Amino acid sequence: MPYRSGTLRGNFYFIPGSKPAPYNPPEPTQDDPTALLRKANTFFTNKQYQDAISIYNKLANDGNAGAQNRMGNFYENGYGVTKDNIQALAWYKKAADQGDMNAQTALDRLQNNPAPSTPNKENEQKRNPAEPEMVFVQGGAFWMGCSGEQGKDCLKNENPLHSVTVSNFYIGKYEVTQKQWQQIMGNNPSHFKGDNLPVENVSWNDTQEFIRRLNEATGKQYRLATEAEWEYAARGGNKSQGYKYSGSNILNDVAWYRDNSGGATHPVGSKRPNELGIYDMSGNVWEWCQDRYGQYRSSPKRDPKGPSLGALRVLRGGGWNYDARDMRVSYRNSTNTPDHYYYNLGFRIVCNSH
Repeated sequence: MPYRSGTLRGNFYFIPGSKPAPYNPPEPTQDDPTALLRKANTFFTNKQYQDAISIYNKLANDGNAGAQNRMGNFYENGYGVTKDNIQALAWYKKAADQGDMNAQTALDRLQNNPAPSTPNKENEQKRNPAEPEMVFVQGGAFWMGCSGEQGKDCLKNENPLHSVTVSNFYIGKYEVTQKQWQQIMGNNPSHFKGDNLPVENVSWNDTQEFIRRLNEATGKQYRLATEAEWEYAARGGNKSQGYKYSGSNILNDVAWYRDNSGGATHPVGSKRPNELGIYDMSGNVWEWCQDRYGQYRSSPKRDPKGPSLGALRVLRGGGWNYDARDMRVSYRNSTNTPDHYYYNLGFRIVCNSH
């Protein structure tokens, strides 16, 4: 059972007939956030968005309100990233909570005049407001379980390493949020409250009722991911770079866990995504899978669905009050019955077609 804890100013000289040299901001010292922010602002002014966002993202995750406001601006306007209003709102709120008035203004504007979070307006109009944004996962073969990048952290139930092939599917870009849950279920069981926080305090049985009602409302066939689908997507699918965690070998870049969560969940999508553009597959809340828990078998399998009998259901991904070891893409939480709920248990959904 999951653990219960927890601009630039200066003199410029122009020689007629010559081209001014491109400006290269001076390298700041590693621990100088003011200089880093100044450098990122210069990159932004020069429309060097990728260079800027790499600095803003680091500062924002370290709690810099100015950088958090900039991250909201990037996601709202699509500067070097895909437009995504959920992410924009999350970053603006972080900055506004620290007293950043520009972020508060942006937050009010975006909440009162929401725009589509993806450029495909036709699909946005068709999508039920409670439906999560989905990411296509191209099927393929992968090694499931205790692979080399996991080092000495593997547990017995992650063995043996075995080959698995999964078919194409779609998976939620984010964990299901409290707003989405409320729109379908009419209640909010979560301990930590917030529209863009992941819903938690839900059992496997609860997720099945949510999915049943969502399918009834949309005419689609959503479900939980199989354990194999979940691990394949967490590893980055056919774009995998072989990371230990979902999207990075540096856990702080991609996950909210015991060492950085402050003892609570965080808005979905406020860390970096993995190779497929999926967020929070390491950390924030544990995610229920469809499968019953069972020991791995070494024979290759295609689209495995777990054992047909068993009292326990699988959870994956780790949660805000767990250690780094549990955030790994191969870690299996196997101690929960389908009626168990707690404030670090959530989920995301998948479907075969979308």
